[in-house]
Amino acid sequence: MVHVMTPYGERRRYFRVSADRWEGGLTGRIRPGHQVRVLQLSPGGVLVETDRRLTPGVVVEWYIETVVGRHTTRALVVRCYVCAAGPGTLLFRAALEFERLVPWLNCEPPFDGNPPSAN
Repeated sequence: MVHVMTPYGERRRYFRVSADRWEGGLTGRIRPGHQVRVLQLSPGGVLVETDRRLTPGVVVEWYIETVVGRHTTRALVVRCYVCAAGPGTLLFRAALEFERLVPWLNCEPPFDGNPPSAN
C-alpha cells in the first residue's frame, strides 16, 4: 500500500515580513558577530542566509537592529541547509525560532491558519 502525503495546512503563527520591504532596512548578527542576510522576519522568528553552517537544535544569540529598535534574544536553529554552492564557498539558509516574541515586530495580526487575502 502506498500512502500519498497531502499538503499540510499552514503552520505559521505570525505573518512574515520580507526584509526588503522593511522600511529603513535591518541588520542581523549571530553571536559572536557573524553577519547574516535577513530574508524574512516575524515576531517569533527569522529566516536568514549566512556563510556559516548553523546546527539544527542549537541555541544561538540573535541580534537585530532596525530604525524601530534593537533586540537581542536567544533563538533555536530549527533548520539549516545549503542554498547555494560555488567554487570554495557554500551559502546556508537557516530558520531561527526566537525564545521570546519580539513585540515591536508585530506589524500584522497573528496568523489564523488561513492565507492572508490579496486585498
